[in-house]
Amino acid sequence: MKKITSFKIIAMVFACIFATSVKSQCSANFTYTVGANGLVGFTNNSQPNVSPTINYFWNFGDSQYSSQTNPTHTYGANGSYLVILHRSDSIQPCNATYSTVVTITNVACNVNPGFNFTVNPSGLVTFVNNSTGTIPSTMYYLQYGDNSSSTFVNNSFGSISHTYPNSGNYTATLTAYNNSVTCFASYTANINVTIPPCTLTAGFNFNVNNGTVSFTNTSTGVSPTAFQYWNFGNSTTFFGANPPAQTYANGVYTVTLHINDSITTNCSSAATHTFAITNAPCVATANFNLVKDSTNTSAIVWNAYPTYPSNVTSVVWNWGDNSSSTGLYPSHTYSATGFYNICLTVSVSCGSSTTTCINQNIFKSNNSMQIATVNVLSASPTGIIKNNALAAAIRLYPNPAKDALTIESDAADFNISITDIYGKVVYSGVRTGVSSNVNIQNLNSGIYFVKISGTDFSKTVKIIKD
Repeated sequence: MKKITSFKIIAMVFACIFATSVKSQCSANFTYTVGANGLVGFTNNSQPNVSPTINYFWNFGDSQYSSQTNPTHTYGANGSYLVILHRSDSIQPCNATYSTVVTITNVACNVNPGFNFTVNPSGLVTFVNNSTGTIPSTMYYLQYGDNSSSTFVNNSFGSISHTYPNSGNYTATLTAYNNSVTCFASYTANINVTIPPCTLTAGFNFNVNNGTVSFTNTSTGVSPTAFQYWNFGNSTTFFGANPPAQTYANGVYTVTLHINDSITTNCSSAATHTFAITNAPCVATANFNLVKDSTNTSAIVWNAYPTYPSNVTSVVWNWGDNSSSTGLYPSHTYSATGFYNICLTVSVSCGSSTTTCINQNIFKSNNSMQIATVNVLSASPTGIIKNNALAAAIRLYPNPAKDALTIESDAADFNISITDIYGKVVYSGVRTGVSSNVNIQNLNSGIYFVKISGTDFSKTVKIIKD
């Protein structure tokens, strides 16, 4: 056994005494003086207080903070606030906390709630907050007058849109709380909503010439604000009134035209026709898109979603790293991240084949991740991808977007999540109504992926934030 020298024993005792002394002398404390109109001056009495390595953090109890040594703070409403001072030292092991309740009774209640609103013919009403006399912790409660409401905390109410389902006169009330007991007020406005009757009727004719089919839109009652979506039944879609002619292989196809107007008339209509192709030329089609898997945070995973024709006989995936896979839904793991030219080659039963490629940066999220995987997935239970009309009819605009993104859908309720190119979720929420606005003003400029999903549909769209 090693002997402990007398010098070591003395050093250990001295260190213990020093640490005990520092700990016993370390404290956080303050006094305060209440002035006029909620002004409070704080005097820091923490010990010791001469070291340049000492840091202070004040929590004033009203969602406001400070790192000053002796701060002053003005409370916007009467009430009792728990004030907390935390003292820390970046060198010495000396951390302490002190708290006390500060009671304010001399603040006049000046909160004056109010809003402007604009009524859209579709029943969509936009409310814009113009309240005065609020404070950073003001809470708002907005009642729309149709048994629905919204709550905003920490003065977060700027503007919001709400869709009224029927024509009528609605009483909207905004209540602003600077303090839930002593300082609050309400503002009420009558909103007259008139929704015109829906006269929209979707319709189209078609002409078959061998494997080529042309379409003529015969819809009536279509306003300039309506969007029109075509699902041609051959894995292609089109937004607009006058679609291009389509090429089909032999088989039976169902074509649907969806028209939705959530701005002028708040109504929708659809028309469907089914036809058979018997003498089409042999043409193979192939398509796919790549989306980074934001749910897998422990590894780099990208998902490929292909669109295969119904008469597919063979599939080859060339991964761009001198390797390939066969089959509809393979997976591939790269030895290192980088740019890869991924190609899909599809052959069909009538003898034709085609190839489509995407040059994709299969990147790493941080320096410790070197390996990446691509999984080819089916977007439908049957294994052959078919366009989901409800998902495909979702419309996002503008793109590129600067401050706000508008999402329109035939579905009444849907979830929205926005991820950046590294897979980090930067926004998530639940929306109701056929039209919804998402505030993206605080996002940095760049590329993002917007996922809209419901009980039986899902769609991911790439957008650019200016």
